[in-house]
Amino acid sequence: MAISSILVTLEQSKSLTKSMQQLDLLFRDKVNNLIGTTTGVQSSPSLAKSPVTSPNMNNSGGFNEPQVEISMETLREMTNQICCVEEGVKTLEPYSEKVKTKSKPKLLQYKEKLIKTLIGGKFISEMMESPEKKNIEACRELIELVQRIDSSNGVNTIFELYYEKNYKEIIEQQKKQQQFFNQILYILKQEDLIYRKLFQSFSSPDEIRTNVKVKLVEFCFKHKNCSLLQTEDLQQLVMNQYRSTKTFFKQLDDLSKSETIQKLLFEPYATLQAKYLSTQEKDYLLKQVRPHLSMSDNFVECIDEALNFLFTECENALERCITFTYGIESQSFIKVINQVFDDFGQSIKKTVSNEINKSLKNRKVPTLSEMASFSVKDRELIQNALKLFELVNDKDQGVKKKLEELEEKIKTKLLEVLKEVLAKNMAEYYVKIQTEQTFKQLSHFYNSLQETQFPIFSMASKSVDLNILQPSQELVKTTLVSYISTILSSVSTKYTSTNYYLSLQNSIGNVEYVDDIHLPDLEHSIHPSKYISQVGEYLIKLPEQLEILKNDDHVSLWIENICKETLILLSEAVSPPKNGEKHQIQQWNADVRYLKHILVDVLDYQEDTKKVLSVIGK
Repeated sequence: MAISSILVTLEQSKSLTKSMQQLDLLFRDKVNNLIGTTTGVQSSPSLAKSPVTSPNMNNSGGFNEPQVEISMETLREMTNQICCVEEGVKTLEPYSEKVKTKSKPKLLQYKEKLIKTLIGGKFISEMMESPEKKNIEACRELIELVQRIDSSNGVNTIFELYYEKNYKEIIEQQKKQQQFFNQILYILKQEDLIYRKLFQSFSSPDEIRTNVKVKLVEFCFKHKNCSLLQTEDLQQLVMNQYRSTKTFFKQLDDLSKSETIQKLLFEPYATLQAKYLSTQEKDYLLKQVRPHLSMSDNFVECIDEALNFLFTECENALERCITFTYGIESQSFIKVINQVFDDFGQSIKKTVSNEINKSLKNRKVPTLSEMASFSVKDRELIQNALKLFELVNDKDQGVKKKLEELEEKIKTKLLEVLKEVLAKNMAEYYVKIQTEQTFKQLSHFYNSLQETQFPIFSMASKSVDLNILQPSQELVKTTLVSYISTILSSVSTKYTSTNYYLSLQNSIGNVEYVDDIHLPDLEHSIHPSKYISQVGEYLIKLPEQLEILKNDDHVSLWIENICKETLILLSEAVSPPKNGEKHQIQQWNADVRYLKHILVDVLDYQEDTKKVLSVIGK
């Protein structure tokens, strides 16, 4: 270094030492003499209620000194001196270790004390005056002084001290989200009126005004005493809390453009938005729907109400998915709906199985001399089974039709919202934070949804078939044939260990067994057996029991099904007396002719006579 430069540096070092000494004197003489003089600060009636905590802070930012009265002249002098010292420090720091290790840290301590304790204290005092007493010019000059001392953070520091003094307590008192939001809006409105006057002479008044308002919102969120995710009720969380947050966000007007504000409001939701479908939605839906399966003594009413509620809740879940994730998590949503239908379908199947067991339980097998009973309870079980069958199989209102309508509605709504998302027309926080890989997957899914034949509810449809439609058919069949099955049990070889016809007494000689479709004319004085008469009488009344069905095709279907089932049960229970005596064969033929008359002539069973008789006489 040239000698001239060394001399200049030495001269600057002396100057810095002198300036630092003067700064020491300022803080020792002018400030320390003021410590102990306190001034009570009254909050403005136009502002939110102020806490009583003193705003004076220690070097770490905590309040621990009484507020002091200090003149603007003294603050100007101290600011000038600090700026002078800072200029010297910046000049000599590269050349002097002493400046770097001693002078600079000491300067920073003075700067912090001047901003936080002295200027900050006076700023708070002036800002909290009533409107008629508020000295805007003084507040403005204090801001300018702080900008000279610390251009990057000084303004934010004194405003945070002011917020701490004036708003911390009232913000912490807000226990509910909407109260919290309303309080922020109220405070912003009050402060904006002040800021417009306060910053009007600054070079960028709108920018600095917006900045301190953002800091005010940040401060409020830092001290909020309510959770934005305070409920496990997804409907409450998404449709109330999240919507409320979005409404508040829009009410912030220009502040909503701030990434800081967006992050404050919506980052707490982001993790839940990505995971709620896989972790909560399925259980939440089932929790809403399952209780309806036991809300009535009539299981058909329960299933009807539960199914209606299921479809309604699926639509609510769609609205949650669109509102909460803008369709981004739609593939997870579809997976959940399929799982819900599968799980809930199994619950319905279990309910139907219980009804089937009721139909079979405690049905006593009558002896040959007894009449099988058909009670009011038996009829009620049949009627309920038929109601359920028609309920779930109705062409226009059945569960299959409703599932198809739900699928179409979901496809339409998802296509609408995904079109906007993929066009990147949404400024929503959750959309903005998605990766390009996510957008590629969404684009592929969007293209698939546009295909007419693209199924989204394959699993749900299969569950409806296996767990709802098939069990409903099984229930009808079981209840309708239960009485017939009970009657046939009284003559079944399985239960009696003998052939019913071969056990008939009062034989009058043997006759050759006639195993031919064209049975010879027999004596019509032979009446059908008691068991077959009971079966026939029950079958004759079958159309009457089916009158509850509104669909004629369903009536025809069940007449045909029960006729077939009767023949199957009869063929399993009894067999023709091929080696029997004459009266045994005659009784057999009489019973077969009687049954054929009921099935074909009365019930119009659409099988030819040969087939009907061959099933029994095989």
